[in-house]
Amino acid sequence: MESSDPPPSINFGTAEALDHIRSLTDVGAMTRLLHECIAYQRALDLNLDHLLSQRSDLDKHLSNLQKSSQVLDIVKSDADHVLSNVSSTCDLADHVSAKVRELDLAQSRVNSTLLRLDAIVERTNCIDGVKQALDGQDYESAAKFVQRFTQIESEYRDSGSEQRDQLMESKKQLESIVKKKLSAAVDQRDHPNVLRFIRLYTPLGIEEEGLQAYVSYLRKVIGMRSRLEFEHLMELMEQKNNQNQQVNFVGCLTNLFKDIVLAIEENDEILRGSVGKMGLFMLFVSFKRSVIRGGL
Repeated sequence: MESSDPPPSINFGTAEALDHIRSLTDVGAMTRLLHECIAYQRALDLNLDHLLSQRSDLDKHLSNLQKSSQVLDIVKSDADHVLSNVSSTCDLADHVSAKVRELDLAQSRVNSTLLRLDAIVERTNCIDGVKQALDGQDYESAAKFVQRFTQIESEYRDSGSEQRDQLMESKKQLESIVKKKLSAAVDQRDHPNVLRFIRLYTPLGIEEEGLQAYVSYLRKVIGMRSRLEFEHLMELMEQKNNQNQQVNFVGCLTNLFKDIVLAIEENDEILRGSVGKMGLFMLFVSFKRSVIRGGL
């Protein structure tokens, strides 16, 4: 609370003010400073009364602060407890995570071992299956067993050499039979059996050899038809009674190209199934070279 009296000319309560008062010699100046000192004291009393009037409010605030301090202590205690629990949970989570990684690694190893055991059993089944299929002349099944064994070998290269030797022996036997059967079918112009044995070259892993054999077979078939037609034309030319008859060489050549186109169209599926689009390309190139060289 501020006083309405004018401010004192000196700052009472300091060492400088006391020295100034001691040095005074004029009574008027002393009287003036006395009145100022009384006014200053009155202002101090008023300020003190004002501060004392706020004591109850300050006591209430202090009490509230003490209560808040107690609550903060409780909160701190709870926070420390939560921190302890979180730290413990974190350590437990790290431990569990490490165990999970160990179990995952162990499971992977177990699964890998089980797969290898299954592969061993399946390889044995393939070996037995090839032998039984060969005995029963079921060459398609035998070729599938060989193909499956080869796939397993590519996945597990550390398989037993004894099993591999047994399978390779059966594979060689099957390849020999297939090639002989194919050769016989080609000689007999038995197209269904030619297709049957050509399809076995793929599971046996000798696709390119099969493609070459099949292309050679198609060339022989077309060449034989063209040769017969050409020989027929030559006979017409040699017959004296047909000297005035026109011989259609253009038609003969046209029929040759028609046969080539039909061969490509009719054998599109088997060629693509064997070695993809390269089979068609190889067939076309082979026919083209044969026509140019005249060796079809």
